[in-house]
Amino acid sequence: EETPAAVGVSCGGPLDSRAGLILSPPNLPGWDAVPVTAFLEERLGLPAFLCNDANAGAFAQLWYRSKEYGIRNMIYVLAGQGVGCGMITDGKLVLGHRGLAGEFGHNTINFNGPRCECGNYGCLEKYCSFIVLCENIEKRIRNGESSMLTPDDLSTAKISEAVRAGDTVAREEYEKVCGFLAIGIINLINQFNPGLIVIGDELTQVDGELLLSIVQKRVHDCVNPLIYNEIVIELDSMPENPVLMGAAAIAAQQVLSDPGKLMDMPEEE
Repeated sequence: EETPAAVGVSCGGPLDSRAGLILSPPNLPGWDAVPVTAFLEERLGLPAFLCNDANAGAFAQLWYRSKEYGIRNMIYVLAGQGVGCGMITDGKLVLGHRGLAGEFGHNTINFNGPRCECGNYGCLEKYCSFIVLCENIEKRIRNGESSMLTPDDLSTAKISEAVRAGDTVAREEYEKVCGFLAIGIINLINQFNPGLIVIGDELTQVDGELLLSIVQKRVHDCVNPLIYNEIVIELDSMPENPVLMGAAAIAAQQVLSDPGKLMDMPEEE
């Protein structure tokens, strides 16, 4: 049997990829400074590497689509329970000083907006995520509006069915969330001038084509044509989960860049 060379772990931020620590992600309460790579290395006897989930998604695009247009300067937008992005510039991941770059879900889009868990006000993530979509739908239903949905069953599949069936509550709230996502993507385009933007995760699974059309139209209306005409915006189309594939690819790259990490691997029996 083949022995794995390394372990790749992806997780929503914030985290410290260099130290292998998960640092209290909002969706993982109680996970404060958890040394996940040290735990896995001790249990499995293999080098382990931690990366942000959006960075993993971006790296998967680079690793598996290296010859395609715009891939060396691209942004992978993760629009699910939260909102984040992984950025590739000149063929390399943009990580920042502490490896926390790409938290564009915490860019302010309303300076008078609600306080975010990160400490900022009016963050994009307070207006645009699958969690926000569910909360807004539930609020309208409990306030008496008619919908084919029920507050106790707001799964991705159920919301997708309602949006595609033209349910007023589901459709309006989904379009609203997609509009806010478009605003965030416009800001990314103006800051980083990517050649390719790939959008993935739960919000795209509701009605990906509708989401893509809303984003493309808003970008077309709001971005300088000199920039817009050279951008490809698409939905993630990888056959496997890009976050998992990216975590594996990052682990492989780390091992290949420093084969000495394999010296402590246990010998095969």
